[in-house]
Amino acid sequence: MGPFNVNVFCKTPFFLSLQTPLSPFPCHTTFFSFSPPTLFFRAMSSLFSSSYYWAPSSSSCIVNFLVDSVGLSRESAIAASSHLGNFKTPEKPLSVINFLKSSGFNETHIHDFIRIRPQVLKCSVEKTLKPRFELLQSLGLSGPELASFLSSSPFIFCYSIDKHLKPSILFLRSYSHCKRSKIVVLGNIMKPNLEFLESCGIARPTLQKFMLSRPGFFYQSTERLKQIEERVRELGCDPKSKMFVSAIYTMSSLSEKKWKAKLELLESFGFSKGEVFTMFSKVPYLMSRSEEKLMKVMDYFLNELKYDKSFLASRPVFFGYSLEKRVIPRLNVLQALRSSALLTRDVNLLKVCLISEEAF
Repeated sequence: MGPFNVNVFCKTPFFLSLQTPLSPFPCHTTFFSFSPPTLFFRAMSSLFSSSYYWAPSSSSCIVNFLVDSVGLSRESAIAASSHLGNFKTPEKPLSVINFLKSSGFNETHIHDFIRIRPQVLKCSVEKTLKPRFELLQSLGLSGPELASFLSSSPFIFCYSIDKHLKPSILFLRSYSHCKRSKIVVLGNIMKPNLEFLESCGIARPTLQKFMLSRPGFFYQSTERLKQIEERVRELGCDPKSKMFVSAIYTMSSLSEKKWKAKLELLESFGFSKGEVFTMFSKVPYLMSRSEEKLMKVMDYFLNELKYDKSFLASRPVFFGYSLEKRVIPRLNVLQALRSSALLTRDVNLLKVCLISEEAF
């Protein structure tokens, strides 16, 4: 964000000499700018001691304020201003910005926060902002960490503290002992989905890991999740399998069109629908790979290495590995060891690929 410009309001006697000529329009845009930004806020404090010029009915004043005081592009500022209505004075938005800065927000945080949630400029610092900040600080979030969280997830200001945020925190603390994760604020949305997945037989430790690594998965509607779970079960996925929740996750990320295209691609290599469903139940990630990568890996194993189709269908883990980073380099090592007669017994490629990088 560049220098803060005072170009949407002015203390008339002080600024008259700085306008050439004096603009007849309510929001003149040729005033001087302050840099660094701290001078901006110092100047604002002095302006509050007496009246200054602001046109309450002019949307251009708000746009200019968002551009020059927040750092939004003009296009973003125009879009944001449609959510703000008109301010009689700039005191409230300025008090919000001052509060954010005193709470550890830097210019980038303020820019991102207000760009995503411009309505925050209409909030009362004492009644709305402080209570939510204090709630998050009680979880251990503060300074830059709190600023980073709120600037990327300002949705917290959409929810009631007593009806949503506090119950969410209590639920997730009892569920996963998670104190600092930003998913805490969405506990009430996640709760019915977690309870449903538990009722399907998915172990809590498995869900806890998923909740921390893929929280967005739990934000969808419970009705949609039930439909996906039913479909995955129909494909032959076992609810008792550790892969069951991964299968639901993968299916939820695919449109019907994408699923059908990948199914047809695998069938074009000679796999039956039943074989594809079995592979999916064992390695759900298979269907999340792009069609280009799927085609490349199938072509390599079937046409270059001449692997039997039924052999691959029973070992779909092969398709989850990167050819360039894992399969081909390890195959080259195996071939070198074989040609040098350094292997005391033969080792198949699958076992070699399963070994961790460090162990290999």
